[in-house]
Amino acid sequence: MSTARDKSTRQMTVLVSIAAAVVVLGVVVLIGWLSSQAGSKASSANPATTPIVLPRKAGDLVIDPNAQPSPTTMALGGGQAQTVTGTYYQGNDKELLVMAVRPVSDISGLVDDLGITAVRQVGAGMCGRYSTGQDVCVVRGDNVGVVGVGLADQTLEQVVAQSAAVATSIVSQ
Repeated sequence: MSTARDKSTRQMTVLVSIAAAVVVLGVVVLIGWLSSQAGSKASSANPATTPIVLPRKAGDLVIDPNAQPSPTTMALGGGQAQTVTGTYYQGNDKELLVMAVRPVSDISGLVDDLGITAVRQVGAGMCGRYSTGQDVCVVRGDNVGVVGVGLADQTLEQVVAQSAAVATSIVSQ
């Protein structure tokens, strides 16, 4: 026989699960919107000689094995850039949502083009607030920029380090 306490615990578990699902959905919508903001399929304009591809593994993060991210293009600065978006996991937990962009000549230009505000330097990256109110961090490796959104209550320093691992893996492919 269940007690009032058991019912209360179950109700709290359901409420927390629903809240977590809403937050993850909001982050996915944000990154999806960023990647399609002014973009079309990569066939319209290929700003790089080879399509940008997210690595399956970056440090201790592994991309969603069921996802097959495909590049798109978006307006960036005065031209076009390739973008690709994906979710990285640590174990079974969603850890990092990323959008990789190429070519990127400097982080501040990408930050400005994406409309990120309240920007501050965090380690080797720049972090700020997107119009949805979410914190995002941007790093650069070679000519690739990576926009990262932490999904597991990481510090900004951790998001920068994880995003840098993705950028390094893209450049070394």
